[in-house]
Amino acid sequence: MDKILPKVRAEEKEAENYYHNVFLHDTDNPLEEWTFSSKNRITVANASNATSGTKKAKTKAAVAKDGKKAIGNLTKGENETVNSQNVSKAAGDQDDNSAEAGKAWEDDKNAANKAAKDQEETSGTGSSSVKYSRFVAQLIFGLVYYILIVRKYPELKDAQPSSHAVEMQERNEVMATCHVSGRNCLLSWCCSGPRAAHTFHSVGVLNYWPGLCFMTFLPCCTLCLMNAMSDLNVKLGGQRRNFCMSCLCAWCCSCCVIAQDAEALDLTTGARTGLCGVYGDPRDQDA
Repeated sequence: MDKILPKVRAEEKEAENYYHNVFLHDTDNPLEEWTFSSKNRITVANASNATSGTKKAKTKAAVAKDGKKAIGNLTKGENETVNSQNVSKAAGDQDDNSAEAGKAWEDDKNAANKAAKDQEETSGTGSSSVKYSRFVAQLIFGLVYYILIVRKYPELKDAQPSSHAVEMQERNEVMATCHVSGRNCLLSWCCSGPRAAHTFHSVGVLNYWPGLCFMTFLPCCTLCLMNAMSDLNVKLGGQRRNFCMSCLCAWCCSCCVIAQDAEALDLTTGARTGLCGVYGDPRDQDA
């Protein structure tokens, strides 16, 4: 082994020298052809491998691009889905807000209607109370008025109206009020029922108590009928009113009608109606 090893090393050294120094220029050696052909095969293989690698790289890039595009499309789809969900949610919120606003408006409307209804009921109750209070007050005052004045006042009976009473009845109701005494004006405007019932009773066309009730509950109708259907104006020095004129005066200026008839009655009897009694009563003069 020790003998052969130096020889082998020399041959290897020679072969290495030949391969590196001589072989490159020795074109007659078939080994060169083989070597170059081997190099070509290696180059082609390397080129093939490079081409294959390039194709694989391109394929991988295409796959990556497609994957990225797919991911982008998926992301875009997700974004669109999210946007659609957001739009749907916003629309739902808007619908909810509209529903809440409509409900609030309906509640406000119901509250306003309820308040108006309560106010109307309260107003109706208040109006009814005022009306009934007026009826009660007038009936009570009618009782006091009868005790203080009516039962002391002389009845007209068949007495002829005086010239002053005739002159009073010739004027229209409004102008005649300007010539009525202050006491009769006050009673006619503030206590029209008892004052009118007093005139009906003293003239003899209607008793005081029915007249008081009628003038309390149906004042205009009673006054219209008494002036148009009875001899009230005739006995006081005037003429019976036609129905239309009587209705117009009774409804538009009932206090003026009552004051005119009251003053004509005083002028005919000679008595003077006071606030708390009768003045100038002929019976007092006879006494």
